[in-house]
Amino acid sequence: SWRQGYFGISEAESARSGLPAWRCGSGWQDLQLFASLEHRIDARWRFDSQVGIARLLGSAAASPVTESRRQLSLSLMLWRELR
Repeated sequence: SWRQGYFGISEAESARSGLPAWRCGSGWQDLQLFASLEHRIDARWRFDSQVGIARLLGSAAASPVTESRRQLSLSLMLWRELR
């Protein structure tokens, strides 16, 4: 699965890194909560922002490569409409 590429550790990777081999199981990966805000500056321009928090669950949270179960994100965007 694609999650194995992010959270799993193969035998070869384990030998190189010193981390234990890890097979990422199935199930929920995370729980997320986001809030967004849009401000229209004028007819052509707008500003968007988004803040979010996620908590890793299950085998993704238990993986040896996971440093923190909580993940924060912030996005700031400036948009211009082309006509």
